[in-house]
Formats: sequence, C-alpha cells, structure tokens
Amino acid sequence: MKNADNIDAKRLLGVYSTLFSTSGRNRARVRKKLYWAVWGVADNCLEVQPLNDKMVPVGLPRSITRQELDAQFTPEPGFFITSPSKTAETPGGRLKRMTGASSEAEKTVASEATLQAEVDREMIQLQAEGRMHMRRGDMDKGVSSYQQILSLDGPLTPEHKFVLNDCGIDMRKAGRFSDAVAFYQRALSVEQADENLYHNAARAFYEQGDIDSAVQYLNLSLVINPRLDVSRRFLRFITTNFLNDERPDRAKSL
Repeated sequence: MKNADNIDAKRLLGVYSTLFSTSGRNRARVRKKLYWAVWGVADNCLEVQPLNDKMVPVGLPRSITRQELDAQFTPEPGFFITSPSKTAETPGGRLKRMTGASSEAEKTVASEATLQAEVDREMIQLQAEGRMHMRRGDMDKGVSSYQQILSLDGPLTPEHKFVLNDCGIDMRKAGRFSDAVAFYQRALSVEQADENLYHNAARAFYEQGDIDSAVQYLNLSLVINPRLDVSRRFLRFITTNFLNDERPDRAKSL
C-alpha cells in the first residue's frame, strides 16, 4: 500500500497561469504569463508548482485551497491535448504540449543542437574575456564583452540562466546596475520560475533606485517560493525604511 503522502498519490488537475508585469524594450512595461501545474492532494487541498519554459515543474510546490485557485489563477485548458495520466502524474513529471511533430521538425533537431553548442561556446568565451578585462581594471572592455552575450543569436535554454545570472552579479558588483538588470531579465526570458533570479533582479533595481520594480520582483520571487527568507528579509527592509522618496544606505548584507 502506498503512503498517502507519496507524491504518486497526487493527481494532475490542470495547468493554470498568473500574469506579471516586467520591463520590455525601451523600458516599456509588458505583461507576461507564469504557468503553474495544479495537483489535487485531498478535498479542497491543492498544490501549485511553477513551470519552466519547457513545461517542467520546478521550485517548491505551494499548498492552496480551491477558493484561492479560483481567485488567483486562470485555467489554461489548451495544454491538455493528451490525458493527464499520459503526460505527468507527479510534481517531478514533464508536461508537454503536443505540437504535431512532423518529419520536417525532426530534421531541424541536429541543426538546433549545433546552434545551441555554438551559443554555449561563445557565451562562455565572452564571459571569460569580460572577467579578464575587469580583473585588469579595464571596465569598458569588460562590459563590452558582456554586452555581446546579450546580443547572441541562437537558441537559449534554461541552463544558460547560470551564465546570465553570473554576468548580472558581476555587473551589479561593478556598479553597472542597468546592465545587471538586462542580464537578469534575459535569464528570466528562458527560465521564468526561478525565485533567485527575481531576487537578484530586485537587488539591481534597488541599487539603481527603482524601488517599485525592486518590490515587484521580490513579490514575484515570493510567489514562486514563499519560504525564500532572503527575499522576505529584503522586502521587509524596503517596507520598513522607505517612508519617503529619499534613498537609504544600501543593504550590503542582504
């Protein structure tokens, strides 16, 4: 007999979405969707878990009620082309949208893999060059190498978020806050369900004085992982200290 707490006992109910606002080109605000898998655990007890761009559940599941689901999430019935039992039955399962894969699509797999390998190589090389220039004190050349990463053409995958995140951290530490934000947002474009990326972006927004965006990204971080203590403490710091338009000292320990 299976334990009632075993994740295999959970039943996939559907894919839902929530909307959030972010900065697009020319700093214009754009609305994007974050997708969630919804699992039935017991009567009026559900779990939601964010999905990455490949529709794979990531991060920590969060318990909600049916009322909270109806009030805060929008159903996405178009995801169910096949039955849930054949797509995923556990929070770690892969959810796939059927795209009617054709022989023509299959022919592109090798080409896409080659392009991705080239992007990997160029990204790592440019990051290494950028860090070398910055270690030598040539910040302009370092930033130039990093900015070339943002202009790379080719398929990006969630794995690329690690390089993009590292570049964002380097740019923030160098005082290049707008560049840091650009890297975090590029990382979020390929991995929307990473609470740490939202937190890091919030730090960069805070450092450049954009408190509203910092608060927004901290809230998004906590939507994905309500237990992320560093985001909770940072949000509490901002809420406590920003009682007027003056910018307090930076919270370097956060």
